[in-house]
Amino acid sequence: MADAALGIAEALAAEGANVVMVARRKDLLKEKAVRIGAFAVPADMTLPDEPARVVGEAVERSAHWTSSCGTVAARVRARLSA
Repeated sequence: MADAALGIAEALAAEGANVVMVARRKDLLKEKAVRIGAFAVPADMTLPDEPARVVGEAVERSAHWTSSCGTVAARVRARLSA
C-alpha cells in the first residue's frame, strides 16, 4: 500500500468516514486497516473481476474507499457508468 493512499485513508477515518482499504498484501493491509478502523479488502486490482468485486463489497458496507491507482479507479467508474 502506498504511503499516500494510507495517508488519505487515515485522514478520511479521522473525519469519521467508513473507509475500505484495498491492497494485495493481506497481512499488511489488515494491520493498517485495523490501526485506523477501516475495512480491509485484499485484492489484486490488475485482475479483470477484482475492481467490480471490491466496489461491490464497498457498496455493501456503504463506505468510502481509496485506491492508490488512479487508472484502476477510472476503470471502475467507467464500468459503473456503463
